[in-house]
Amino acid sequence: SRWSNARSKEQGRASVQYLRFEHTFVLMATHGAHLVKDEEELRDLRKEPLNIFGYSISYRKRPWDRKGHVSVRIQKPIYLDLKAHLSELAPKLSVDGMLAQFEKVRFEAYAGVRSQMLNILREVNRRRKASGLEPVPLTAIRMRRKSVKVFGFVEEATADIPSSHSIAAPR
Repeated sequence: SRWSNARSKEQGRASVQYLRFEHTFVLMATHGAHLVKDEEELRDLRKEPLNIFGYSISYRKRPWDRKGHVSVRIQKPIYLDLKAHLSELAPKLSVDGMLAQFEKVRFEAYAGVRSQMLNILREVNRRRKASGLEPVPLTAIRMRRKSVKVFGFVEEATADIPSSHSIAAPR
C-alpha cells in the first residue's frame, strides 16, 4: 500500500522491482538497504546506461531541476549505422523510397529517439540538397509513440542495414 511504501522509505529500505520481457529480465532498485542489493552486483543508471533491445536507457539530472528524468535513445553504434545507411541512400532514392526506408525503422518515438531521428533527417536532406534533389518531409519521422497491448504478440521487422546490429525493437 501507499503507507507501507512510505514507511519502508522512511526506514531506509530500498524498493526492488523485477521486470521481464520474454527471456530478458532487469532488477531495478531504489536507494536504501535490501537483501537483493547485498547479493547481486547492480549498476547505477545515473552512471552507466542500460543497453537493451537497441535502446540506451539512462537517468539524467539537469542542473536546474531538483528531479531527474529517464532518457531513452537509440544505442550509439546502431544510431551511427542507421545514420550512415540512410545518408548513403539519400542521393540515390526518390522521396517515396526514402519514406519507405524511414518507415522500416521500428524504434518508438521517445524524446531522445525523436531527436536522433531528426538529426538523421537533417543529414539526409543535406545530402539530398547537395545532389539537387527534393527534401524528405518531416512526416517521415514518427513523432508519437504507438499504443500497444501489454500482452499482445508483435512480429519483429527489420530494416536493410548492413551491419551486425539490428534496428528492430519491440513495439
